[in-house]
Amino acid sequence: MLKKRNDLLKNPFVLAGIVLPWIALNGFLKPHSERISFAEHRDFFQRKGMPGNQSDDTTDEDATELKFPKEFEQADTLLTSEVYLLLEHRRQQSEQKVRH
Repeated sequence: MLKKRNDLLKNPFVLAGIVLPWIALNGFLKPHSERISFAEHRDFFQRKGMPGNQSDDTTDEDATELKFPKEFEQADTLLTSEVYLLLEHRRQQSEQKVRH
């Protein structure tokens, strides 16, 4: 037996799995012209671009070529603060490459 649309919207699994993510993706703060209809939500990510759908002009870096600073070379594990320092150091290096 087919259920009415209103009955489906009362189902908590349908509400949590379809309706609420659509509301979050569509956003209440977007201008009306940028909002998508409920029927268009399926191909939302294809239009906006998912991570990995990069343009051809982006260059990928080989992680095997990255050098750790000397204080981290012998470490078996890293603390969160140490990872932050490494990422900050890497960001500064990439900014210097862009400037030159």
